Amino acid sequence: MEQKQYRIMNKDRKSRLAALFIMLTLLIIVIFQSSPDHVVLNVFLFIVITAYILLIGYEIYYYFTYNRASKKQFLIIDEDRLILHNQVVLPTQIDLIISEGFIHSSIGIKLTNHRWIPQRLQFLFADQHTEQEAFDQLQEWAAKYQIEIRDGKVRSLL
Repeated sequence: MEQKQYRIMNKDRKSRLAALFIMLTLLIIVIFQSSPDHVVLNVFLFIVITAYILLIGYEIYYYFTYNRASKKQFLIIDEDRLILHNQVVLPTQIDLIISEGFIHSSIGIKLTNHRWIPQRLQFLFADQHTEQEAFDQLQEWAAKYQIEIRDGKVRSLL
């Protein structure tokens, strides 16, 4: 099998960032409406807001690290490995590959001993004309190493 290279792009994360922002805004409104004599409630709300601020910080970090830093991203299907975002993934590290959707489907590579699919291993094929060819090549590579490809929801921690 010769080395194949396909252009990919990251999954859209703007909707998650917008949802986190809305939740944070609603929590801030609740804080201003609560009375100051409920100490336990205020401590709980402080912890929740801190968690949301950390999640928003992670989303901003992810945006600047993975989206803006690399102009063109490629999935390289090599004889004995996959190269995704300049990260080498060996067949022994892969537990399964999940495909979500039919047209312009989202692909996630779940690693062995990981419960969630890392964000850096989730992608879409950028060129719709070569998407089917790229997916077929990925299926052929996975079949060679007995890696299961199944339809499902690409789930990540965030």
